[in-house]
Amino acid sequence: MPNELQRDKARRWLPLGLLLLGFLGFFWLNGYEALIDLNDSWEKESQMEEAVRELEDENDRIETAIKELAPDGKAVEQIARQDLGYAKPGEIVVKIPDKQ
Repeated sequence: MPNELQRDKARRWLPLGLLLLGFLGFFWLNGYEALIDLNDSWEKESQMEEAVRELEDENDRIETAIKELAPDGKAVEQIARQDLGYAKPGEIVVKIPDKQ
């Protein structure tokens, strides 16, 4: 009699145990994929943060260059004269060709 009672009990719990095992397996597999996706996201985030830092550094360099050019205009005038060949009204520009 106790053997039959134990079998009936086991038969009642077997489907529930299998269902629980199935759920655990399902969530374990999906959880593993989620961890892989999370790791990929962290890598992308660090790459993007590095790109942002590089762009911020470039912006700082550009802002510094703008500040150096703007205060009195002498740097702008020097660039205009040397690189572009501009002259003030009344000045005569003499260009000497480079030896080739």
